[in-house]
Amino acid sequence: MTTSKERVLEALDHKESDRLPVDFGGTSVSGIHVDAYADLLQYMNLGNLDVKLFDPMLQLAMVDQPVLDAFGADTRKLYRPAPKFGVPIYEGWMPGMTPMGKPCLVPLQYRPVEDEDGYNIISNGRAIARRPKSSLYFDIVYNPLKGKTAIEDLRDFSLPAYSDTELRYLKEASAASRQSGDKAVVSAIGASFREKSSDLMGFQEFMMALALDRKYVEYLFDLLVENYKRNFDQFKSAVGNNVDILKVTDDLGMKTGLMFSPSLYRSLFKPRQKELIAYFKKESDYKILLHCDGNITQIIPDLIEIGVDAIDPVDTSAIGMDPLYLKQTFGKEITLWGGLIEPINMVSMSVAEIRDYVKKRLEIYAPGGGFVYTYTHNVQPDVSPEKVVAFFDIVKEWNRAA
Repeated sequence: MTTSKERVLEALDHKESDRLPVDFGGTSVSGIHVDAYADLLQYMNLGNLDVKLFDPMLQLAMVDQPVLDAFGADTRKLYRPAPKFGVPIYEGWMPGMTPMGKPCLVPLQYRPVEDEDGYNIISNGRAIARRPKSSLYFDIVYNPLKGKTAIEDLRDFSLPAYSDTELRYLKEASAASRQSGDKAVVSAIGASFREKSSDLMGFQEFMMALALDRKYVEYLFDLLVENYKRNFDQFKSAVGNNVDILKVTDDLGMKTGLMFSPSLYRSLFKPRQKELIAYFKKESDYKILLHCDGNITQIIPDLIEIGVDAIDPVDTSAIGMDPLYLKQTFGKEITLWGGLIEPINMVSMSVAEIRDYVKKRLEIYAPGGGFVYTYTHNVQPDVSPEKVVAFFDIVKEWNRAA
């Protein structure tokens, strides 16, 4: 019998398996908001399970094993030690509230400070992230390199590194993930250039630097490459072969196309991505899953060339990201992880309409392997639990018919 791990890896090798592999919560865009998860547990008569908020920025919930089993998930997420804003998940949990006021558990160091207009996450005496009361999510509000526009400013700047405690957590958690079943274990690691630079500098300042100060950007990118290699070495030493898929992230697209010209991508971003991916593959057997939103059709051949095995979320709401075009043009060379339906579209659709929509997409994606069944983005609170359950019932029916 084919195991879940084998099923996912066969998809990444563009082979048809015994059934379509399924992902729920294995990546940062195939998960579920804490408020939606609380509703889902009640709907599934699993209200005895605790709702745990692990990602302070996206307000995502840890998905429990009974839910994964019910949905036939083939993946298991190895959670990062501190998924966002330096808030660790390995120190334990305490009672908290979701953005919509439902009880949940939160990391011990997740202590947003409320003011008149919203909530702030404080680090070293300053607000680094903020959630307005009208919002469900936190946004970054502090950029440590903002206004520091000289290369000299970069020479004394410290980039993140794993602590000994974080490495112990990774070692123990990855071993537990491997021992608890036959799932394909997915873990994320820092390896972005546009996103990290925007976080450090601020988006506007980074984009201006791309146009006006190429040497500064190149120097920063090269610092990031060396930092990512050092962190990968520590990561690999801690988790060993207990991880199957390494997820890297760099949003380079918009709904209408790339954020910058393909030539700029190829001269500045691509060589460094290529160097990193070659290093990761030389030092491990991990498959590489790249998260990149928007219309990225112009650079998918480049991503294939530099060794990317799969892309998510397959943002078919973007102009040019047509499922049939993607499958026919690139489907034999890169795996499409997702791209079935945007949860935001599910809000106004009936269950019957969702079934018809998803099955039509499956007729495109399923043949020939190279596809993993999941959403295009995280499930949000306005998607009813009935529709979440129906989405995973669809693939069960498809697999039985196949």
